[in-house]
This record gives sequence, structure tokens and C-alpha cells, in this order.
Amino acid sequence: MRFLVLILLISSTVSAGSSWSNPISGLFGSSNSWLGGLLPGLNVPTVISAIGDPFTVIVNEVTSLPSLVLGGVGSAPTLLIDGVTLTVPDLLLVSGNIKIINGGILNCTNLLTINTTGIVNIDVDLNIATKLLGNLNILQGNLVLNGVIDLVAKIEVGLGGILCLNGTHTISTCDITGSGIVQLLGNLIIDPSNLICSIETSVFQLLGGTISSVTSKTLQCNKLAILDDLINTVDGCLIVAADVVINAGVLDCINGGGLNVIGNLVASVSANVAKITGLLNVNGLIDLKVGVLILENILVQADISVDIAAKLLFNNANCTRGIFNLNGLLEIQGILNINAQLQAAISILGGEIQVLGNILVNSGIFNLKNCTTNGPLSIAQGAILQLEAVIWVATDILNAGTVIVDGLLQLP
Repeated sequence: MRFLVLILLISSTVSAGSSWSNPISGLFGSSNSWLGGLLPGLNVPTVISAIGDPFTVIVNEVTSLPSLVLGGVGSAPTLLIDGVTLTVPDLLLVSGNIKIINGGILNCTNLLTINTTGIVNIDVDLNIATKLLGNLNILQGNLVLNGVIDLVAKIEVGLGGILCLNGTHTISTCDITGSGIVQLLGNLIIDPSNLICSIETSVFQLLGGTISSVTSKTLQCNKLAILDDLINTVDGCLIVAADVVINAGVLDCINGGGLNVIGNLVASVSANVAKITGLLNVNGLIDLKVGVLILENILVQADISVDIAAKLLFNNANCTRGIFNLNGLLEIQGILNINAQLQAAISILGGEIQVLGNILVNSGIFNLKNCTTNGPLSIAQGAILQLEAVIWVATDILNAGTVIVDGLLQLP
């Protein structure tokens, strides 16, 4: 509301503030570029919204303003901050772009508001980090952050807003909230001084990005979405998500990184395959609706459901708990290592298991129910393999534990 009043005042009474005169590039400090020669100052609202071709306004002197409106209908300005600090408590970005070079700083001490129907960019030198200070409010439209930015600001992404992190950005004293969307295309680094960071928007989309931390840190989010056929990396930190949706691509958890899902992980893989590696803990259900999901070199702690049109492939996996309900296909390559503390089970409800590698039952009780399958089998001392209505054409059995058969165990 404050910015609406500001725009109305400036548009109705140009003499009350400084307004860029024409869509022609120039220096911010040149009086020739401003209507009536009125330079912006500490007590003068500033508007850069000349209509016409794209133009650039260069700030190359330390500047402080009470407020700034950048862009508008039919206006395409670029505000270039070159090696200096621009301090403005309230900045409204309607259209155009902000570019920061040579170590410049944009210091919005109160509120930077994005209210656009299109895409606006904040670009920073790739080799020189800058800080985004104050509060950032994306009411609507798409804000793209490029380059190297230390996110110190409190960020609110509204229902119609999208924050796109493209570049290398560090989350310091920053929380991202709201009903909008955050997209990660670049690198997001969790500052070592932060124990827990949060992206509490409606959706956090991984689109080929990397989340990393030099020490073990946690990133919390509501719904995590892995949508495109790209590789995403979680390096040395833990993502804790309320729910996860995966439609394509790879989530590669390395150097102790992992994914902890408080609710459910739902996979509807529309094309190719999707893959998760590393540590995966799902308190609810891994629900594979359609397509192929690969769990590779992974520690899995979850219940799993595989629908009739879906395929779940384990390639070297450790399972410490879980009940698997299969209407589709479960394929095992390499080793499926069962380390259940109490009980794990696979229940075949019209699907099938293909064992191309080894099943190791190391501890606990592992149930195979209602299936016809084959493959190598190893049961460690103290572990129990319980077969219920199972035809197991065993190619190799190493048994130091207990096998309980309610059905047919067919030996070679």
C-alpha cells in the first residue's frame, strides 16, 4: 500500500520528486538526464520509468535515496551499480534489471519489493560477492538472482511470485517464506555459522542446482519438487522436507548429504527415469505412481508402494526398515542389503520381483510374501528370512540364519 501511494503521488506531481526524462542511457549523477534538472537527493523520491527502448542508468558515486521506483508499463531500464554503494530504504522494482559490478553494493535497509508481470533480474559480478540486505518482498512476477550474492535479507515470496536462484548464493541470516515458489538452478551454500536454514515457501524446485555446506548443516523446506531431467546435488548437508515430488532428474546426495522426508515422497516419472542416491529417510511413504525410479548406492528407511505402471530399481541399497507393497515391478541390481532392526517385508500384490544381484539379510526379520522370483540369497547369523506363499528358485543360498517357509522353496 505504501508503494501504491508513492507511485500515485509521483505520477500526479512530477515536481514532487526526480524522474528520469527519456529512455536514453546516462549517469545517475547527471542533471541533464532528469526532468527539470532535478537531481535525486535524500529528501526527493526517485522514479526511473521512462517509456521506450531499453536504457541503462549508471550509479558510479556513493548514493543515498529515500525511495526508488524502477520500471513501469512500457519501460525497460537497467540500474547499473558500478563499484559503489547505493543505499535506498524502499525500492520498488516493476520492470527492468539491476546489475551490480566491480564490488558494488545495493543496500535496501527496509524493503525491496518486486511487483511485475514479467521477469526481472539482479545480476552480480561472478567473481565478487555482494550482500542483499534488508527485506525482499516478491509480490508477483519472477525475480532472477544471478552471480554471487550473500543472502542476508528476509525474503517473502508472494502467491504470484517466483524467486529463481541462478548463480552462487550463500544463505546467511536469511529465511525465505511465503506462498510462492523458489527455484534453484545454481549453487546454494549454507553459511557455516547457521545450524538450520529454511525455505518455507509453498514449493522449492530443484532444477539442476547444488546445495552444499562445508560442515553438516540442515536446510528445511515445505514441498521439495524435482521436476526436470537434470542432476541435482546435496553435498555434505541434510535437506528436511515436509513432502517431496519427483517427476524426473537425479538427486545425488554426497559427502554425507541426505534427504529426510517428514511426510511422503511421491514419484510420477513422466519420461526417462528418476534417480536418488545417498541417504533417504522417509517417515511416510515412497509412493511410485508411474515410470521408473532408481535408488542407487543408497540407505533407505521408508515404506514403499509401487503401482502397476511403475518400476522401482534398487542398485546397491541398504534398507533398515520398511514395508514394500508392489503392484508394479521391483528390480534388484547389485546388492539389496536388509538391516532391519525389527521387521521388513515385501508384499507382492500382483507385481513381481526380478533379482539380478544379491539379497543380503543381515539382521531382523525379512518377509517375502506372495511372490515368484529367483536370485542369490544370503542370510546372516541371527537374521530371519520368512517366506510366505513364495516360490524362490534360488541360484545360491548362504545361510547362517533362519529360513521359515510357508509355501515352496525350490532349490537348484
